[in-house]
Amino acid sequence: MGTVEIVQDGANTVKFTVTLVSPLKFVNTGLDNTIDFNIIGGPTVTASNFSDSHFSLTSTTPGDFHFAGFGDFQYSISMDTKQGSGGAEPSPLSFNLTATGLTPSAFATLLPDSNVYFGVDVYNTVNGNTGPIGTGGGTSVPEPTSLITLGIALLGNGFIARRFVKRKKQS
Repeated sequence: MGTVEIVQDGANTVKFTVTLVSPLKFVNTGLDNTIDFNIIGGPTVTASNFSDSHFSLTSTTPGDFHFAGFGDFQYSISMDTKQGSGGAEPSPLSFNLTATGLTPSAFATLLPDSNVYFGVDVYNTVNGNTGPIGTGGGTSVPEPTSLITLGIALLGNGFIARRFVKRKKQS
């Protein structure tokens, strides 16, 4: 449905680029806001350099922004629906967020076992449907216990394979 790219853009600043696939556009329909996310530690943030002037940061401090289907987020970007284009804006959207010590890794998942980092309210220009979509990370880092289990399994398989090879040579 789209991507959210976050890159470091200087000390304490990250640059977002949110790109939706066609025929989706950004919208603000019935949900608290257009783009919602969490930041570890709940810092005070500022937003700047929006590529579209119809968007703004809803609050510089963590709040409670409900996003249907996903739950509550701390921060949000809101679209001004009074801008005259039927309430829908094309992508991509880019902007900067700045906070003390902010890095791309500071954006937390919504739920402990969830791979959803962002909620985005979208409008489908083909069928007229609106609703929330979530975007997650492309890769995840395994927990240490998962790595230990994998390591033990690989060692066990290696031991079994070695015994099998020894038996074949003896035959």
